[in-house]
Amino acid sequence: MSFPAVFSIMRFSSYKLYVPSWKGLLPVMNEEQARKWSHTRRKGPGRFVALHYALPASFILTALVTLLEFVGNGELIPIWLPIRIIVFGFVGFFIGMFQFQSKDKKYLEAAPGFGLPIAFETKHSR
Repeated sequence: MSFPAVFSIMRFSSYKLYVPSWKGLLPVMNEEQARKWSHTRRKGPGRFVALHYALPASFILTALVTLLEFVGNGELIPIWLPIRIIVFGFVGFFIGMFQFQSKDKKYLEAAPGFGLPIAFETKHSR
């Protein structure tokens, strides 16, 4: 692609900027998204991953799979509940870490333009 940036229409009236990279087109954060991510990133990756990905994935997917087991077999095997919670928690953890790193990379590209801090600071490092 020879253009430095490609615009795509999002929600009828706003434009989202995409920049070319070796992975394809990566969307760049706007100022509002960067400010929200700056606040979220101060809490640290562990809290972000646990609250947004690992815990919800483990309990929601465990409930769905257990429901399918009950509908399909007509019985529940109790030993599978903790195993499912652990396995789906790990799945949520890896997806969450990938998401955190992806958003952080976009933030690091956009932050200098909005005057936001680049150094990784947590609430406990003050």
